[in-house]
Amino acid sequence: MGLVSVLRGHEKEVWTAAFDSSGRRVFSGGVDGAVRSWDWSAGTDRVLDRHDGEVVGLAVSRDGRSLASAATDGTIRVADTGGETKPVVLRGHERVVWSAEFSPDCRWLAGASRDGTLRVWDLTGAAATLVRQADAEQIRDVTVSPDGRRLATGGQDGTVRIWPVSGGDGTVRLWRCTACEPIDDLLTRVDRPLAGE
Repeated sequence: MGLVSVLRGHEKEVWTAAFDSSGRRVFSGGVDGAVRSWDWSAGTDRVLDRHDGEVVGLAVSRDGRSLASAATDGTIRVADTGGETKPVVLRGHERVVWSAEFSPDCRWLAGASRDGTLRVWDLTGAAATLVRQADAEQIRDVTVSPDGRRLATGGQDGTVRIWPVSGGDGTVRLWRCTACEPIDDLLTRVDRPLAGE
């Protein structure tokens, strides 16, 4: 099998790439902090967004409208793949965010971080953000089940953990995604679904 295309534009190493659902566009990120959108067949690109740190993870929403980028600056940025609206910056992780993943319905997004937390942001702004402490030094990856009810994380401690998206035991911190700021700094235990579930 031969090479189809070589895309050049990043100034330094590229750490991550992701296709959109059509397969016509590919997105990339790396050490230079740029998130690039490529029409790979034409070899053209544009900078879709930029982090203050290295981009280490990318995820494209199922509907192809949004791209989440995870970075060493501790943020996840959600960009409009068409470049028509300003990216939303999700803050809260205290260290590198290794990966992010959209829910199947594109209504929420999960982030996995070196700070040992798994955060779930409601992108509609209707509910608070769920935070789970993984009791591991680092969570390196997160994925969402096809039905959107569970998350699986991979950790540096050699474990894979399965989490409910809402309810059950866990440590939560409330965040308001529309402002991307904490509602308060209190950690609370919950045994019921969050509002809006």
